[in-house]
Amino acid sequence: MTIFTWHPIDGAAVKVELHKHPGAANQSRVVLVDKTIGFVWQRSVAGFKTVWSYRHAEDTLGIMRGSCRDRDEALSRLMFEARDRGVGGDVDATRYV
Repeated sequence: MTIFTWHPIDGAAVKVELHKHPGAANQSRVVLVDKTIGFVWQRSVAGFKTVWSYRHAEDTLGIMRGSCRDRDEALSRLMFEARDRGVGGDVDATRYV
C-alpha cells in the first residue's frame, strides 16, 4: 500500500491509499475512507512514451477517463472528479492528514 496526499487548491489536504489491484494490467486501486473510488495505471503509448490513465470505480474494464504525464496528475484529476460527483460523502478531510 502507498499513501498519496492530495492537495486541492481550494481545500484541505486528503490522504488517499493506493493498493495493488489483482485485476487487469498494473492497476492500483484508489481508496478514500475505506471506499474504492477508482483506479490508476501506467501504460505505454506508441511503444516509447508512458502515460498514467485513470477510471472511476463504477466504470467497466476497458473504460478510460483520461491520461496524464504522471501518477500525481492522474490521481488529482480522479480526486477532483470524485469530489464533483459526491463520491466519498461528506468527508472531514482534515482527519486524514
